[in-house]
Amino acid sequence: MSKIEYRLSELNSQIDLLEESINQKVLDKVEENIKNINNILIESSSLEASLYLESELKKNLIVNYVATALRKVKYSIRKYSIVVKRNYSKYFKDEVNDLLVRLRLKNRKMKRWSASPLLLNEEKLNRLPFIYRKLFDGSVLESNDFLINDNDLNSRIEDALSSFNKSMNSATVLTGGPGSGKSTFINSIKK
Repeated sequence: MSKIEYRLSELNSQIDLLEESINQKVLDKVEENIKNINNILIESSSLEASLYLESELKKNLIVNYVATALRKVKYSIRKYSIVVKRNYSKYFKDEVNDLLVRLRLKNRKMKRWSASPLLLNEEKLNRLPFIYRKLFDGSVLESNDFLINDNDLNSRIEDALSSFNKSMNSATVLTGGPGSGKSTFINSIKK
């Protein structure tokens, strides 16, 4: 039996070696396949990424081309609309209006006469009382008779002046059309 036992032990050791060898080969094949799968994944994802980047670059090129073309079209439209408007009003406006009137698509506009040059002549101004003549000649009124006193406005002006006198930042803006009383108001504040 000792031979049989010896032979059995050898067979067991060979089976163990064979099992280790098979396990090692299976592990090597599995690792190789995992590496191949990873490489395929990396290549496909890099391929997909490069395809995506390429498509995005093409989209950007198209967008930039369209934006440039639109800018050129807008510029041309602005440029030629100015030319057309200028030439229309200079050469064609009266003819087009006459045609529209003849076709009864538009009523003829009557020219308005301005009454101001007819009424405001020297003779008529001289017949006005002194204070009214001052209203029409654009000079500053020396009289405060027409000035309406506004306490709120006066207090704001006084606050701004006191801030200015204390070397603090202060600003006041007085606006109005010609002859509206700006200078008269300032002269009344000075007094």
